[in-house]
Amino acid sequence: MKSDQTTSSPATALLPAVSYLVCKKTDDGDTSPINAGVATFFDNTSCPSNWQSYESARGRYLVGLPSNAFGPANFGGKALNVGEERQHKHKFDGTLDYNNAGLKQSGGHHNFAAPHDTSFSGFTDDSAIGAPYIALTFCSKQ
Repeated sequence: MKSDQTTSSPATALLPAVSYLVCKKTDDGDTSPINAGVATFFDNTSCPSNWQSYESARGRYLVGLPSNAFGPANFGGKALNVGEERQHKHKFDGTLDYNNAGLKQSGGHHNFAAPHDTSFSGFTDDSAIGAPYIALTFCSKQ
């Protein structure tokens, strides 16, 4: 079987990911039957005959379920459109604890900056996820 091949780069730190070798079938040399229920991707806008579109995967990053999880499940909000760079923000908050800073005022007085806490909070600017992806049709064999 001929195929076009590509590899992926290692994931960045703290990003749960698995790297796969992606192959694309380019001829009909293998005519083995495919069992019903098998799901795979197609580089077409629709599924071939005897296959059905797996609509709940449309516009979503697909992830494996962790141990003891229930599935299938959609999460993360609205599905992506092809080519979309979804914008998002992150909330942040915290407290800075200024214990006796030991600053001296002219004249020798200590504790010019008395101990105190300062709270802060806000949101980051909008940013895109920036994750590389390709949009394929996900189908299951009938």
